[in-house]
Amino acid sequence: MEKNKIIVISAINITSGGPLTVLKQTQNSLRNQKKIKIIYLLGTKNILSLKKNEKALYFPLAKKSWLIRLFYEYVYFKNLSKKIKADIWFSLHDISPNVVAKKKYVYCHNPSIFLKLKLIHFLDFKLVLFKFFYKYLYKINIDTNETIVVQQHWIKSFFRNEICPSVNIQVLRPDESREIITELEVKQILSNIRKKSKIFVLYPTMPRAFKNIELMVDISKDKLVRSKFNFHITIKGNENLYSKYIKFYSSKLKNIKLIGYQSNIRSLYKKADIVITTSTLETWCLPLSEATFYKKVIFAPNLPYAIENLRNYPLAFFYDPYKPDDLIKKITSLGENNLVYKYNLKKNKSDLDWMEFWSKIIK
Repeated sequence: MEKNKIIVISAINITSGGPLTVLKQTQNSLRNQKKIKIIYLLGTKNILSLKKNEKALYFPLAKKSWLIRLFYEYVYFKNLSKKIKADIWFSLHDISPNVVAKKKYVYCHNPSIFLKLKLIHFLDFKLVLFKFFYKYLYKINIDTNETIVVQQHWIKSFFRNEICPSVNIQVLRPDESREIITELEVKQILSNIRKKSKIFVLYPTMPRAFKNIELMVDISKDKLVRSKFNFHITIKGNENLYSKYIKFYSSKLKNIKLIGYQSNIRSLYKKADIVITTSTLETWCLPLSEATFYKKVIFAPNLPYAIENLRNYPLAFFYDPYKPDDLIKKITSLGENNLVYKYNLKKNKSDLDWMEFWSKIIK
C-alpha cells in the first residue's frame, strides 16, 4: 500500500495580510490532493482550521526576535526535519532553511531589496535594514531548493540575474477571480462616480513606511481633491512611528479618515467608489486583485508590480507615485482624456495557480 506523502508548510513568521492569504490559499489547494499528510509550522494559533490529515506545530517566539527566527530556520529545524522525514518541505516566507527533506521549495515575496530609500523610511529602521540585508538572506541555501517560487515575472528576472541563476524559478500567482467587464460597463461605472458630490476612496493597507500613505495627505492639500474625495485608510494611527506620523500629518484634513484594521473588508470594497494604493514596494499587492473582483475603479502606481497585477483590467488608472500633481490630475479627471488603462499583458503560459502547482510537485 502506497504511503501518504508528508508535506511540511513552514509559515512561522506569517500572521496577517497578504502572506496569511497566501497561506490559506496553500491550505485550500492542498485539500484537493490525495494521500498526503500536512504539517504546518506556525507562529500563531487559530489562524488555520485543521482537518484530519493536517497537524500544526507552534513557534510563538519566532515573531519576538529575528535572531530567534534564524535559530529556528538554520538550527532547530534541522533536527526537527530528521524526525519528520518530509517528502516536501515548503518555506512560505523567503528563507531557505537548513533542513533534511526529499525536496525543498521556498516562496520569496519580501520586496525590501527593491526599496528606493526616502527619509521617511527611517521611521521604520527594520525596513531600511532589510533593504540592505535581504539580498544576502535570500542567497543562503538557495541552491538546495528544487524550485524557487515568486509572484511576478519582473521578480523572476531579478532572481535569475542577481540571486540564483542555476535554480528553477516558478511564477505562482495568488488565486484570482476576475470577471470580464464590457466597454459599456466601464463607461457606466465611471459616469456614475462622476455624478457624485462625494467620492468614497478606500485604501486597504498596513502601517508600513513603504506604503507611501503620506501621498494621500499631499494630494488632499489640493482644494478640488479635498472637496470631492473622502479617503478611508485602514490604519489607526497608533501602531508604530510611521502611523503616528501619518495621524499627525493628516490631523487637519477632514477628508482623510483613519479607520483602523477592518475584519470585514469586503463590505468596504462593496461601498467604495474607488480603491487606491500608493505603495512603492510590493511583490503583488493583494488589495488590487480583491478590488478587481468587485469591479472597482483602481488607481495604482505606475510600477512593475501593479502593471503585472492589473493586466488587461479596463478600470485601472496609473500615476507616478513620486509626483503628487500627477495623481491629482488623474484622479480629478477620473477617466477623461483617455486615461483608461492601456497595458495589454497576457498571462504567461508557464504561470501556475496553486492547484496546478501542488498537483505537479506531489506527482
